[in-house]
Amino acid sequence: MYIVARLGFVLLFSLSALAGLAALAVTVRAQLRGRAEQLVAASMLWNGIIIVPIYLLGLFKQLRAPVLAVGSVVVSLATLLIAGRGYGLPRLLRSSLSMFGGLLRLYPDALVLAWRSRRFVLVGVVFAAVMLPYLALSAYLGQPMPSWDPLWYHDPIVGFTIQNHGFSMVDLPISLQKVNGYVRLGEMTQLWLVIFSDRRLGDMANLLFAPAIAAGVYVLARRYADAVLAMGWGVAVMLMPASFSILHSSYVDPQAAALLLGALVFATKSQPRVRDSWLAAFGLMMAVGSKALSLIPLPAAAAVAIFYLVRAHWPERRRAVIATIAGGGLLITAMMAFTLVRNYLAFHNPFWPDMAVDIKALHIHWPGIGPWASGPGKPGTPLNLNEPFLRLMDHLYALPWSVVGMYFDQAVDYGIGITWVAMPLGAIAFVVCLVTALRRRLGNPRAMEGPAPPVALAFILGVMVIGSPALWAPRYHTPAVGLLVTLVAWLTVRPAWERLADAAVSIVLVTSLMMFWWTPLPRRWFFTPSRLVQLMKAQPLDREINRDLGAPTIFATAQAREKELTAGKLLVFDERFASYPSVFWNNNYSNRVQFLKIGPDLLTRAAQAGATWVYMEDGDPAMAAARAANSGWQEVGILNAIRGGRAFRRIPVLPKPPPAPAGRPPAAPPPPAKPLLPPLPAKTKPLLQPGGRTIRVW
Repeated sequence: MYIVARLGFVLLFSLSALAGLAALAVTVRAQLRGRAEQLVAASMLWNGIIIVPIYLLGLFKQLRAPVLAVGSVVVSLATLLIAGRGYGLPRLLRSSLSMFGGLLRLYPDALVLAWRSRRFVLVGVVFAAVMLPYLALSAYLGQPMPSWDPLWYHDPIVGFTIQNHGFSMVDLPISLQKVNGYVRLGEMTQLWLVIFSDRRLGDMANLLFAPAIAAGVYVLARRYADAVLAMGWGVAVMLMPASFSILHSSYVDPQAAALLLGALVFATKSQPRVRDSWLAAFGLMMAVGSKALSLIPLPAAAAVAIFYLVRAHWPERRRAVIATIAGGGLLITAMMAFTLVRNYLAFHNPFWPDMAVDIKALHIHWPGIGPWASGPGKPGTPLNLNEPFLRLMDHLYALPWSVVGMYFDQAVDYGIGITWVAMPLGAIAFVVCLVTALRRRLGNPRAMEGPAPPVALAFILGVMVIGSPALWAPRYHTPAVGLLVTLVAWLTVRPAWERLADAAVSIVLVTSLMMFWWTPLPRRWFFTPSRLVQLMKAQPLDREINRDLGAPTIFATAQAREKELTAGKLLVFDERFASYPSVFWNNNYSNRVQFLKIGPDLLTRAAQAGATWVYMEDGDPAMAAARAANSGWQEVGILNAIRGGRAFRRIPVLPKPPPAPAGRPPAAPPPPAKPLLPPLPAKTKPLLQPGGRTIRVW
């Protein structure tokens, strides 16, 4: 099996490298200004090139590893050929490889620049450069974050897509409908990393985009500040605890942040070329495909991009402007329609499952979990979970990790420096930006000094803040923090504020490092070096399934899962078990998982479906029937180390013994099969606290 996995890694690397070469070729033709812009564009383009065959094959239910490999080669080669038209393919390949060499030198050059400047930014650059490979090794060797959302729906989106060879809507309970209704570009990037081999690379996707986060913020800040200061703010945003702590997980927020920041880099150029506007549209398309929250800044970012494009090129290149607006709009609309239209056709609600919409005047009655905001006659959990402003301030400025309650304890993950330094300075910068823009409009000569105020960025940031449903959740707002620190960079190069420039970024960097070291258990998200050495000594499969090595599964039962739930074998579960279905798939996602509606005949229906295993929550009435003598099911044990519940395997039903001859007592029934694992102990210990709720691990 591991020989096959190694060959899969070689195939994955080869296909990814070919897609990367194609992305670099398009970046070469775009003739971008500076290596940071090149990195941002190449990251977006590479992601798009690997995603295109996944989406096309998934729509037609043909998404299998061999077919995907062929489709990826076709898309990459087609991109290379199109990019080479009028340029020459040999010359294009040489230029692409030269650009790649320049991008590889980006970090050493940044390190030298920071060293020569003798500024504190050097500490942040060195720390990021050490920790990114460390987190990559951690992601490959173990699972440091067996937390809520990845096990709940991110990983299952990958699993069901591989299982169904595409994007079929899956019959699931309402608590798992995010698997059907959510956008999935981030999860499909994770699928790219696992479909050719196994789960070991599934947590690496965000790490591939971490440099693009820093580069995107750098490009925005560099418009106003010097290179060292801009570099410091880029690294500071990447090191924000909410972002840095999930880089080695299957949360999609860092990848989505990199894509949205990349889109804003090109959308907010005040004198864009047509190709810049195309890159802005492409980035916005990728952003809305990876995170639904990107829909909030989408109208504002698109309006800014269109305004700048029309202002720069309407008189001379009217047809190109119209084609760019129409083509870019078509790209974004197609990506939005992929999710919204499918949701409407399947569930009569484009925003399924989270948001219910009921507008009687328009005859709109879209079912869902809850409305946007609570109110009379609006049952269900509201999607907008913002706190009152003063309470939000209390939680933002409370002693770190002192807030206890549903969700709101996450506010600490902005980091002390972002909260206490960047946010106040950003609020001041926002006001000064608008006032300066107004004074410039009125012709005030003093307002004309220095760089132009970043009004477009302030406008987009304001829309993101006003439209956010959860300002207490920092991982949703990495792009907003990127815009915020760009405003700070602009403010602190002005004469009255310039003494704060280095101090502000230095405080944010040093406090992020403090938060890294101070993070208490069980919230700590990184492996210690000794733990990493222990993982290196373990077998690859053991690292994926052993609770003692950080996996979300009980070792003995997960070992049985790998042995018994092989390719095509079926595990079924019912509505009583509606959390963390990620643990139901084996290590290479080759078995099948199916939901059965709750009912008294669960075991009979499971057998009729051809199930090899059935999984039941503790207290399920069917569990007693499964434990009965000669039920046709044998207890395997606890699979989910976080939630509990028990797995049962299907076994042959023993024939009834013949009736005893007259005068003899009937034969004693055979003893019930013993479970492979002992019953759950009474004591538990906390493992993690998603959303403020302590989850217990057995």
